Amino acid sequence: MRAEAELRGILNSDSTDDTGEDVKVQEQSIYALGQLFVQEGNTQGLKNLMTEIRPFFTKLPKARTAKIVRSIIDMAEKIPDSVGLQMELCKDCIEWCKQEKRTFLRLRVETKLAALLLQDKKFQQALSLLSELQREVKKLDDKLLLVEIHLVEAKTNFALQNIPKAKAALTAARTNANSIHCPPLLQAEIDMLNGALNAQERDYKTAFSYFYEAFEALNLHAHDPKEHLVAGAGAATGVELDGTPTGGARATAAKKSEREQGSEKALSAFKYMLLAKIMCGQSDEVPSLTSGKQGIKFQGPDVEALKAIAKCCKQRSLKQFEATLQQYKTELLDDGVIKHHTEKLYDDLLEQNIVRILEPYSRVEIQQVAKMMDLPLDKTLAKLGEMILDKKINGTLDQGIGVLILYDDTIVRDTYGDAVATIQNMATVVDSLYEKATKLA
Repeated sequence: MRAEAELRGILNSDSTDDTGEDVKVQEQSIYALGQLFVQEGNTQGLKNLMTEIRPFFTKLPKARTAKIVRSIIDMAEKIPDSVGLQMELCKDCIEWCKQEKRTFLRLRVETKLAALLLQDKKFQQALSLLSELQREVKKLDDKLLLVEIHLVEAKTNFALQNIPKAKAALTAARTNANSIHCPPLLQAEIDMLNGALNAQERDYKTAFSYFYEAFEALNLHAHDPKEHLVAGAGAATGVELDGTPTGGARATAAKKSEREQGSEKALSAFKYMLLAKIMCGQSDEVPSLTSGKQGIKFQGPDVEALKAIAKCCKQRSLKQFEATLQQYKTELLDDGVIKHHTEKLYDDLLEQNIVRILEPYSRVEIQQVAKMMDLPLDKTLAKLGEMILDKKINGTLDQGIGVLILYDDTIVRDTYGDAVATIQNMATVVDSLYEKATKLA
């Protein structure tokens, strides 16, 4: 409380030198107060600070006031479960921007709000806000902000599993990014989403290349953020809101957080690289990636979980796979991208095991298959039915007596196709000869 009182004393002190050192000290006291409230988890204090400092803005240029506003909103991210607080700060700031006619700041804060709505799973509200933003920003021709808006839109559609619209939005983001100097971290976000979309379409080799590009940029930023601070779409991209490099007025205490955030994003890109290798059947390469110069920096339960999955796929062990899912439940199921592809891997492994078990049989009890697979009867029955419909098994289920009847695959000789093609060609020749004979007659 004493530190807070001292900082408030500095902030509220009357300064005759509105352009000198006193103003800089007051500005730094704002950042220090914000950091203090974050450390204490004082959400109300942070909200009040945003309102209390507005009279001080009359002493500063618009660019510096915008930086302070965005910095306070960014500080709120460090408080656990603070999405609601961040949205309140954004909405309050948007109203103030409208009153003060601060259009550029309003558009950037609204982009941040759209990203927070995505984070809060309010997808339709996010898409509605993004649609309005696109119309306004296109008139201003702010390419960088357009990149950020399209990127948030692509992520929102990806979360809704609307892949065509996600690809269209990402294409728009890339088109605008190519027409400007796109900051490396923003480009890394584009590459990450591009990789995720390619993985969704099972093009894992292309996905790996995108994840690798993103990892290179994020890893560089994580270990040297001072050299690579760039702007992005706030919560959506993990980088700045304002479209400019972070300047000296930024609180020094925030640097560690930026490094940590960069490291977390680099870890995500690295995990997706490992996942892409596993999905394209190259599990053997996972150990070399994790023990390499870059991979050695990212050891931990997240990487261990994927190494265990790679081992299960290599050994084709369904039981070991299930045990790994239980052991690393948080690491494998909390990330939406990893969860989706892990479930796909489990499904593929289950089908491979079923096909291997059924290979020697022409008729087998479903109960026996369930016992050999160590699965519940209803799950085994559902999976067998699905595989028959997908034509992965040539057979039929006789549920009356609880038996799966398997048929030999019908071998169609190439001779049949060749014979049909020959007859069709002969018919064409005969028709042609008939037409010529008719003309001669």
